[in-house]
Amino acid sequence: MKKEEEKTKREEENKEKKYLSREEILILKNHSILLQDLIEDEEDEDETPRVHLKSIDSKTLKKVIEYCKHHENNKADDIEKPLKGDLKDVISQWDFEFINVDQSEIVLLVMAANYLNIPELLDLACAAIASLVKGKTSKQIRDTFGIDNAFTAEEEA
Repeated sequence: MKKEEEKTKREEENKEKKYLSREEILILKNHSILLQDLIEDEEDEDETPRVHLKSIDSKTLKKVIEYCKHHENNKADDIEKPLKGDLKDVISQWDFEFINVDQSEIVLLVMAANYLNIPELLDLACAAIASLVKGKTSKQIRDTFGIDNAFTAEEEA
């Protein structure tokens, strides 16, 4: 799928309103420093806090919630920096299967984890990006991520 088609598809997904349950918000809050700062502890258990997350498409938000639910009582493994081995050797099997998605989804997870300030998810998604670029030339990296080369041949040499 081309980038424009992906962007249009994400925009359409964002148009549909997605309201999170109280449970989902509280799970996200337990992992997200941003939400911890935004949402005060609720004394009224019947009241669901309202948080507007228009910067994150619904598919990516579902993935973020899935990650947070899994790690609610199961702390994520620390990931060595810099990444020295294969990603699958330094993270749990569940985390590997979770992050083993196409690169555009990984980039969206990086952006969502950064926006929500979820350090463990950000570390995982960045490690996945690092494993994608590990051992590649700058040209291969540009090709992988569809980045235009802003340098002339002379500047690159």
